[in-house]
Amino acid sequence: APTTAGGVQAVLSVDTMTAATTAVIQAGGTGYTNGDVLTVVGGTTATITLQITVTGVSAGVITSVSVTSNPAYTVLPTSPVSVTGGTGSSATFNLTYGIGTSFTYA
Repeated sequence: APTTAGGVQAVLSVDTMTAATTAVIQAGGTGYTNGDVLTVVGGTTATITLQITVTGVSAGVITSVSVTSNPAYTVLPTSPVSVTGGTGSSATFNLTYGIGTSFTYA
């Protein structure tokens, strides 16, 4: 294993964050329909972007969703997150995060 000049073993740990499997609706927006696929704005992902699918609406306001892609983030988006896509506007969500991938090099 690599060591420092003082003889101490060097260790590098890298973690990526991943969005939880749920998104909590903060604001349901207007004009949405079932099946709309929304893309979360913000953060930095190593792969794909976080997408949320609308699974319930009442008069165009989102009442339920499911997370349909779960990317690894290196920089997390700040909640409440905005979204793009779909037929409506102004929906926001609160997301929670956990460790996605952890690497340790010694």
